[in-house]
Amino acid sequence: MQPTLYLYAYDQNNRTGVLPAFRYDIVVKNKTPVFEQHVTKRGPDAFQRVIEKVKLAESMIVSEHFCPSDEGMFCKSCPFQGACKTWHREKSKLISVASQAA
Repeated sequence: MQPTLYLYAYDQNNRTGVLPAFRYDIVVKNKTPVFEQHVTKRGPDAFQRVIEKVKLAESMIVSEHFCPSDEGMFCKSCPFQGACKTWHREKSKLISVASQAA
């Protein structure tokens, strides 16, 4: 998603009709380090897809939906780590209380 957003922003700012390629430069820390370059391109279809994903995320935020992350590399330093880990327990309590009331 990140290269798609960068290239979309480039396209919006430059409007030349020519999109550059996006390149990942990677250093693999093996016994003998390796430098790799991976080039990727994006186009109008990828831009439309990412626009729709952003709209979906925005609508989820406005509707106060929450999707906890189980795989983030920044989770250990996130101030919401505890709330994210216990999110399902709060949902279960609400369902349990609703079931008992019925």
